[in-house]
Amino acid sequence: MKKYIILLLVFLIVSCDKDIKTDVSRFKKVITNPLGMKFVYIKPGTFMMGPKEEFCPHPEYFNAYQHKVTLTKGFYMQTTEVTVGQWKKFVKVTGFRTQAERNGFGEQMKSDDEIKGLSWKKPGFKSTENHPITMITWEDTQKFIEWINLKEDGGYRLPTEAEWEYSCRAGTNTHFSNGMNMTKEELKLKNVYNDQLGKIAWYRKNSAGNNITFDYEYGHPQPVGLKQPNNWGLYDMHGNVSEYCIDIYIKVFPLEHAIDPVNKVQTTKYRTSRGGFWGRVPAGVTSSRRGIAIINKSTDSDGFRLIKDLEQEDLQKSRKIIK
Repeated sequence: MKKYIILLLVFLIVSCDKDIKTDVSRFKKVITNPLGMKFVYIKPGTFMMGPKEEFCPHPEYFNAYQHKVTLTKGFYMQTTEVTVGQWKKFVKVTGFRTQAERNGFGEQMKSDDEIKGLSWKKPGFKSTENHPITMITWEDTQKFIEWINLKEDGGYRLPTEAEWEYSCRAGTNTHFSNGMNMTKEELKLKNVYNDQLGKIAWYRKNSAGNNITFDYEYGHPQPVGLKQPNNWGLYDMHGNVSEYCIDIYIKVFPLEHAIDPVNKVQTTKYRTSRGGFWGRVPAGVTSSRRGIAIINKSTDSDGFRLIKDLEQEDLQKSRKIIK
């Protein structure tokens, strides 16, 4: 009798493991919604989140320290930043006017000034429908998300900071998602072009649209999807535009193992942005790079990409706690 009980337990364990693998693999690798936005499935997992202390730029502001994080459920992440063309479809249907349009100005990062007349329609550089949408605030993105959730079947939102970094790293633990590390000195270089970084990112040394040396003032966002994607099929996770997250900005992460972390207190005007933007040095576009976004501030350096949550029944099936 004891032998049969043991065999039954072994069978159940093997069956459960098989079910988990089946549930994870059953999700489509890529989905496309009616707006033409593509999403890739990101499976659950555990990773080390945050920068290594010795390589963190401006530690008084951005050093949140490395700590262990587990994401217990899968989700879909948009393969590119939301584009001007996708934003136009939203505006055409709703007539929505951004805060920059209502205020009459936006901020241009090359001059660090608020400039009259700038908006997503006139961001201060030549913009096409394939450029990432800029000159929109964090609050503006919430209106877009409300609209797309009503139009589609729901489940769209900004990523949490943990989901963003996990997806950016794509299984790596290096400074960049192509497996590259840099020395402390290399991360801070302003005037040296790095070919390996240039293959995956628009940053300070190539964001004028080519690989030649140029001054910071001439850079600007570039069309999405032109660089190499990371191992999970995500483009422009390093540089181009910083990407808004759900979380409020906190200076220091807790050191203990975090499960599905998110900071949602709504009483502050500060949110976290990720990935750095077109005008940063290498240290400013690493996988762990963190930025501060003011919820009602429009700039030519901030944009966003979306998460698409799984259906509730699929969410339960995909959940897998990793100890």
